Amino acid sequence: ERADRLVVIAAIDPVANPAADLSGFTDAGIRLLDAEGTPLDRLDVSDGRDDETALVLGSFRRRANGDWEFVTGGRGYRGGLEELVQDYGIEVE
Repeated sequence: ERADRLVVIAAIDPVANPAADLSGFTDAGIRLLDAEGTPLDRLDVSDGRDDETALVLGSFRRRANGDWEFVTGGRGYRGGLEELVQDYGIEVE
């Protein structure tokens, strides 16, 4: 079976610091460049994310013709990585 999506995320490790969130996640971002280095897309994350512990930065999605496209994200999750992956249909035990 072939993958049709690759999701790029940022997440806090609750074991390392249970009280942490993405509020300090400022002046960060993700940018996509073509082979020549020309910017194609960008998501700036400069607002901090109070109470959020996981964030979708963007995803690569396979088109019907087999080409890939990049879609910027921005959705945050208060339930951390577990909530994020469950939102994509992945079961967590």
